[in-house]
Amino acid sequence: MSQILLLTKCIQAEQQIENEIKLLGHEIFCSTITIDQIVRQVFSDIFLKRFEIVILSETVPNYEIDNILKVLDTSKQKVIQKVTRETKKKEKQENIKNEIHCIIPISPTTEVLREVLASSSDIKKVNATFDKYAFNEIIYDLPFTKKEQEVVKELLEADGKPVPREQLCKVVFNKSDTNSAKSQLSSMVKKIKIKLSEEKMDYVCLKTVWGSGYQLIFRK
Repeated sequence: MSQILLLTKCIQAEQQIENEIKLLGHEIFCSTITIDQIVRQVFSDIFLKRFEIVILSETVPNYEIDNILKVLDTSKQKVIQKVTRETKKKEKQENIKNEIHCIIPISPTTEVLREVLASSSDIKKVNATFDKYAFNEIIYDLPFTKKEQEVVKELLEADGKPVPREQLCKVVFNKSDTNSAKSQLSSMVKKIKIKLSEEKMDYVCLKTVWGSGYQLIFRK
Protein backbone atom coordinates (compact mmCIF):
# COMPACT_ATOMS: atom_id res chain seq x y z
CA MET A 1 0.00 0.00 0.00
CA SER A 2 1.29 3.45 -0.93
CA GLN A 3 0.51 6.95 0.28
CA ILE A 4 -0.43 9.01 -2.76
CA LEU A 5 -0.80 12.76 -3.19
CA LEU A 6 -2.97 13.87 -6.11
CA LEU A 7 -2.49 17.52 -6.99
CA THR A 8 -5.39 19.02 -8.93
CA LYS A 9 -7.18 22.27 -9.66
CA CYS A 10 -10.57 20.58 -9.30
CA ILE A 11 -11.24 17.99 -6.59
CA GLN A 12 -14.55 16.93 -8.17
CA ALA A 13 -12.79 16.00 -11.42
CA GLU A 14 -10.74 13.39 -9.56
CA GLN A 15 -13.53 11.42 -7.87
CA GLN A 16 -13.36 8.47 -10.25
CA ILE A 17 -9.60 7.94 -10.06
CA GLU A 18 -9.65 8.58 -6.30
CA ASN A 19 -12.23 5.81 -5.81
CA GLU A 20 -10.30 3.44 -8.09
CA ILE A 21 -7.07 3.99 -6.15
CA LYS A 22 -8.82 3.43 -2.82
CA LEU A 23 -10.32 0.18 -4.11
CA LEU A 24 -6.79 -0.95 -4.94
CA GLY A 25 -5.88 -0.53 -1.28
CA HIS A 26 -3.84 2.67 -1.44
CA GLU A 27 -4.25 5.84 0.61
CA ILE A 28 -4.83 8.97 -1.47
CA PHE A 29 -5.05 12.63 -0.55
CA CYS A 30 -6.40 15.09 -3.15
CA SER A 31 -5.39 18.72 -2.78
CA THR A 32 -5.74 22.03 -4.57
CA ILE A 33 -4.41 24.16 -1.71
CA THR A 34 -1.01 22.45 -1.80
CA ILE A 35 -0.45 23.70 -5.35
CA ASP A 36 -1.06 27.29 -4.27
CA GLN A 37 1.22 26.82 -1.27
CA ILE A 38 4.02 25.52 -3.50
CA VAL A 39 3.64 28.41 -5.95
CA ARG A 40 3.75 30.90 -3.05
CA GLN A 41 6.61 28.95 -1.43
CA VAL A 42 4.78 28.48 1.86
CA PHE A 43 4.43 24.70 1.61
CA SER A 44 5.38 22.13 4.24
CA ASP A 45 8.36 20.06 3.14
CA ILE A 46 7.57 17.47 5.83
CA PHE A 47 4.05 17.11 4.47
CA LEU A 48 5.23 16.54 0.89
CA LYS A 49 7.79 13.92 1.90
CA ARG A 50 5.05 11.78 3.46
CA PHE A 51 3.93 10.67 0.01
CA GLU A 52 5.67 7.97 -2.01
CA ILE A 53 3.75 8.82 -5.18
CA VAL A 54 2.58 12.18 -6.51
CA ILE A 55 -0.02 12.31 -9.28
CA LEU A 56 -0.32 15.52 -11.29
CA SER A 57 -3.78 16.13 -12.73
CA GLU A 58 -4.36 17.23 -16.31
CA THR A 59 -6.01 20.31 -14.76
CA VAL A 60 -2.65 21.63 -13.50
CA PRO A 61 -0.97 24.03 -15.99
CA ASN A 62 2.65 23.49 -17.01
CA TYR A 63 4.07 26.52 -15.20
CA GLU A 64 2.70 25.17 -11.91
CA ILE A 65 3.98 21.69 -12.71
CA ASP A 66 7.44 23.23 -13.09
CA ASN A 67 7.15 24.71 -9.61
CA ILE A 68 5.90 21.46 -8.14
CA LEU A 69 8.73 19.40 -9.64
CA LYS A 70 11.31 21.76 -8.17
CA VAL A 71 10.21 20.93 -4.62
CA LEU A 72 9.64 17.19 -5.00
CA ASP A 73 12.40 14.68 -4.32
CA THR A 74 12.02 12.83 -7.62
CA SER A 75 14.83 10.43 -6.72
CA LYS A 76 12.58 9.01 -3.99
CA GLN A 77 9.08 10.11 -4.96
CA LYS A 78 7.52 8.75 -8.13
CA VAL A 79 5.75 11.40 -10.20
CA ILE A 80 2.85 10.37 -12.42
CA GLN A 81 1.07 12.79 -14.75
CA LYS A 82 -2.43 12.43 -16.16
CA VAL A 83 -2.59 13.68 -19.73
CA THR A 84 -5.07 13.98 -22.57
CA ARG A 85 -4.25 12.85 -26.07
CA GLU A 86 -4.11 16.50 -27.16
CA THR A 87 -1.51 17.23 -24.48
CA LYS A 88 0.70 14.48 -25.85
CA LYS A 89 0.16 15.71 -29.38
CA LYS A 90 0.77 19.43 -28.89
CA GLU A 91 3.06 19.73 -25.87
CA LYS A 92 6.41 17.97 -25.78
CA GLN A 93 7.22 19.32 -22.30
CA GLU A 94 10.96 18.91 -22.87
CA ASN A 95 11.83 20.79 -19.69
CA ILE A 96 10.01 18.41 -17.35
CA LYS A 97 9.98 15.04 -19.10
CA ASN A 98 13.00 13.75 -17.16
CA GLU A 99 11.30 14.50 -13.85
CA ILE A 100 8.05 12.71 -14.62
CA HIS A 101 8.40 8.97 -14.32
CA CYS A 102 5.17 7.95 -15.97
CA ILE A 103 2.12 9.32 -17.76
CA ILE A 104 -1.37 7.84 -17.67
CA PRO A 105 -4.64 8.64 -19.47
CA ILE A 106 -7.07 10.97 -17.70
CA SER A 107 -9.42 8.02 -17.15
CA PRO A 108 -7.10 5.02 -16.70
CA THR A 109 -8.53 1.55 -16.30
CA THR A 110 -8.19 -0.28 -13.00
CA GLU A 111 -5.63 -2.54 -14.68
CA VAL A 112 -3.42 0.39 -15.69
CA LEU A 113 -3.61 1.93 -12.22
CA ARG A 114 -2.94 -1.37 -10.48
CA GLU A 115 0.19 -2.11 -12.52
CA VAL A 116 1.58 1.42 -12.46
CA LEU A 117 1.11 1.87 -8.72
CA ALA A 118 2.33 -1.63 -7.89
CA SER A 119 5.56 -1.03 -9.81
CA SER A 120 6.12 2.48 -8.48
CA SER A 121 9.40 1.52 -6.80
CA ASP A 122 10.99 0.83 -10.20
CA ILE A 123 10.95 3.73 -12.65
CA LYS A 124 11.77 1.59 -15.70
CA LYS A 125 9.07 -0.89 -14.77
CA VAL A 126 6.54 1.92 -14.34
CA ASN A 127 7.25 3.23 -17.82
CA ALA A 128 7.14 -0.21 -19.43
CA THR A 129 3.86 -1.04 -17.72
CA PHE A 130 2.23 2.18 -18.82
CA ASP A 131 3.43 1.80 -22.37
CA LYS A 132 1.88 -1.63 -22.81
CA TYR A 133 -1.50 -1.01 -21.21
CA ALA A 134 -2.08 2.65 -21.93
CA PHE A 135 -1.09 2.43 -25.58
CA ASN A 136 -3.60 -0.39 -25.93
CA GLU A 137 -6.26 1.96 -24.52
CA ILE A 138 -5.65 4.75 -27.01
CA ILE A 139 -5.23 2.71 -30.20
CA TYR A 140 -8.79 3.48 -31.24
CA ASP A 141 -8.24 7.21 -30.64
CA LEU A 142 -5.40 7.30 -33.13
CA PRO A 143 -6.11 7.88 -36.86
CA PHE A 144 -5.59 4.26 -37.89
CA THR A 145 -7.80 2.47 -40.38
CA LYS A 146 -9.51 -0.71 -39.20
CA LYS A 147 -6.86 -2.94 -40.79
CA GLU A 148 -4.04 -0.79 -39.39
CA GLN A 149 -5.59 -1.23 -35.95
CA GLU A 150 -5.57 -4.99 -36.47
CA VAL A 151 -1.86 -4.90 -37.34
CA VAL A 152 -1.02 -2.80 -34.27
CA LYS A 153 -3.11 -5.00 -31.96
CA GLU A 154 -1.43 -8.17 -33.25
CA LEU A 155 2.02 -6.64 -32.73
CA LEU A 156 1.07 -5.40 -29.27
CA GLU A 157 -0.09 -8.86 -28.20
CA ALA A 158 3.33 -10.25 -29.09
CA ASP A 159 4.86 -8.39 -26.10
CA GLY A 160 7.84 -7.02 -28.02
CA LYS A 161 8.61 -10.17 -30.00
CA PRO A 162 8.79 -10.07 -33.82
CA VAL A 163 5.59 -11.15 -35.56
CA PRO A 164 6.07 -13.02 -38.87
CA ARG A 165 4.63 -11.44 -42.02
CA GLU A 166 2.75 -14.68 -42.69
CA GLN A 167 0.90 -14.34 -39.38
CA LEU A 168 0.00 -10.69 -39.98
CA CYS A 169 -1.23 -11.41 -43.51
CA LYS A 170 -3.45 -14.20 -42.20
CA VAL A 171 -4.91 -12.04 -39.42
CA VAL A 172 -5.38 -8.85 -41.42
CA PHE A 173 -6.20 -10.14 -44.92
CA ASN A 174 -7.43 -13.63 -44.01
CA LYS A 175 -5.08 -15.18 -46.54
CA SER A 176 -1.53 -16.46 -46.78
CA ASP A 177 1.47 -14.29 -47.47
CA THR A 178 1.01 -13.83 -51.21
CA ASN A 179 3.05 -11.18 -52.97
CA SER A 180 -0.04 -8.97 -53.06
CA ALA A 181 -0.66 -9.39 -49.31
CA LYS A 182 3.00 -8.75 -48.50
CA SER A 183 2.96 -5.59 -50.59
CA GLN A 184 -0.22 -4.33 -48.89
CA LEU A 185 1.22 -5.14 -45.46
CA SER A 186 4.46 -3.31 -46.21
CA SER A 187 2.53 -0.24 -47.35
CA MET A 188 0.32 -0.41 -44.27
CA VAL A 189 3.31 -0.60 -41.91
CA LYS A 190 4.83 2.50 -43.53
CA LYS A 191 1.55 4.39 -43.01
CA ILE A 192 1.40 3.28 -39.35
CA LYS A 193 4.94 4.54 -38.78
CA ILE A 194 4.06 7.91 -40.32
CA LYS A 195 0.92 8.24 -38.19
CA LEU A 196 2.81 7.35 -34.99
CA SER A 197 5.32 10.07 -35.83
CA GLU A 198 2.61 12.63 -36.62
CA GLU A 199 0.85 11.84 -33.33
CA LYS A 200 4.11 12.39 -31.38
CA MET A 201 4.06 8.81 -30.10
CA ASP A 202 7.82 8.98 -29.66
CA TYR A 203 7.96 6.12 -27.15
CA VAL A 204 6.43 3.67 -29.65
CA CYS A 205 8.72 2.11 -32.25
CA LEU A 206 7.52 -0.13 -35.08
CA LYS A 207 10.56 -1.96 -36.43
CA THR A 208 11.10 -4.10 -39.48
CA VAL A 209 13.04 -7.22 -38.48
CA TRP A 210 14.51 -8.62 -41.65
CA GLY A 211 13.80 -12.30 -42.05
CA SER A 212 11.44 -12.28 -39.06
CA GLY A 213 8.65 -9.76 -39.67
CA TYR A 214 7.67 -6.72 -37.66
CA GLN A 215 8.15 -5.76 -34.03
CA LEU A 216 6.47 -3.19 -31.76
CA ILE A 217 8.67 -1.97 -28.93
CA PHE A 218 8.56 0.87 -26.42
CA ARG A 219 11.46 3.20 -25.87
CA LYS A 220 12.39 3.83 -22.21
